[in-house]
Amino acid sequence: MPAAPMLGLLEEARHDWPLLVVGSLLALSALTTVHILLTRRESSSAVAWTGVVWTSPGIGPLLYLLLGINRVQRKAVRLLGRAPELPEHAPLPIEADLPEGYRHLPVLARAIGRITGERLLGGNDIDPLRNGDEAYPEMLAAIEGSQVSLSLLTYILDDDPWGRRFVQALIDAHRRGVAVRVLIDGFGARRAWAPVRTLRRAGVPTEVFLWSWAPWKMALINLRNHRKLLVADGRLAFTGGINVRQSYVHEDGPGTGCDLHFRVCGPLVRRLQRVFAVDWAFSTGEMLQGDEWYPPLVERGGTFARVIPDGPDEDLLEVATVLFQAVSLARDRILVITPYFLPPAALQAALGAAAQRGVDISVVLPENNEPRWMNRATMADVEELLEQGVRIGFKPGPFEHTKLTVVDHAWMLLGSPNWDPRSLRLNFELAVETYDPVLVEATVAKLRPVLRTVQWLQLDALRGHPVYSQVVDAAVRLFKPWL
Repeated sequence: MPAAPMLGLLEEARHDWPLLVVGSLLALSALTTVHILLTRRESSSAVAWTGVVWTSPGIGPLLYLLLGINRVQRKAVRLLGRAPELPEHAPLPIEADLPEGYRHLPVLARAIGRITGERLLGGNDIDPLRNGDEAYPEMLAAIEGSQVSLSLLTYILDDDPWGRRFVQALIDAHRRGVAVRVLIDGFGARRAWAPVRTLRRAGVPTEVFLWSWAPWKMALINLRNHRKLLVADGRLAFTGGINVRQSYVHEDGPGTGCDLHFRVCGPLVRRLQRVFAVDWAFSTGEMLQGDEWYPPLVERGGTFARVIPDGPDEDLLEVATVLFQAVSLARDRILVITPYFLPPAALQAALGAAAQRGVDISVVLPENNEPRWMNRATMADVEELLEQGVRIGFKPGPFEHTKLTVVDHAWMLLGSPNWDPRSLRLNFELAVETYDPVLVEATVAKLRPVLRTVQWLQLDALRGHPVYSQVVDAAVRLFKPWL
């Protein structure tokens, strides 16, 4: 092209660049709106995102790109879709046969079987363990007594005295010929990289879930593996809510955290091992197969139980749906203990409806939450529940990290999920449902000293909060989908 016309075009573009920028921003907002309309299931969410996109041209689409939950779901499906096929990868037959005496709970068992596609397995022995004081010695004993295989999946493996004891026990097991595999969440590992380096230097196969220092490979920060699982020799498992860190130990004085973990023997261990194997195969490409990982198992107790993996992939919203079914079918009692209580609208409505029909509902939250502003988001939503008869209380003292839901003295959901959007929509979580009144009573007995200290929130006191405090609570609540 001759120089003169080219210069003319450049001069024209120099004068018209504001129109080009505005046109580009409008086009970007329009394309983003189309995506919102086609992918957002909840109309309120679609309206909110559309408002952000059009009131903040350029910035709004960028925020949607970074924080849009649907993008996270699609990324998870794409990433986990690369995991190789594993033994028993096909959904198991649905089974919901329970003995007489469980009253209406077979209805719940059938519903959850249809939700998850997982079999309800009998013959399990499950024991509750309170805090690191009870859980860590048993877990270390399992590691030290292992003979063929060990798999550890955790959100945090801290670089402190107890974390280093676990690291050394894993290294010792590796050196005596045990097949050891360690998987730590990438976001959790950022708090303490030393255990990862130490394990790798010792030759222990150790992987970080969805993490890379390369910006073009780094996964979204919202994708976190919050599961906690230890399996020894494919026969003994530990799962629940406890990370590996000093703060959960109280033997040398009051720790800063409290939680529950569970020791599992029986057929359920095979299903727990598969949860680890899927995450490990995705992270490394290695398939864990053979009797060293999946030995024959015999019945060890009287607990019926089912593994419920949950995450922003094909298992999306399974725990939320399971909780909705359990709350909806409850007749006598519901006990919820969780550090974060920000239930979705449907689950909150189910709680209110259950309270109105006479179900005794208690929700226990930590008074000293981490982070502290999480309770502010909760306070903006609880007035309606209190009006409907739901009891909500705060446990003083060390941060209560326990995640537990009990229904009608016989059904229990344990594991890593909280009652908040992050656990129910974004995190990869691991839950176990159990049908066993004896186990429920043993677990509640561990928590009875905690329950006696709960300070129950009164409706009048809530309404008496200063206006500025209510405004702050409501403002924090706006960020509920990302908390």
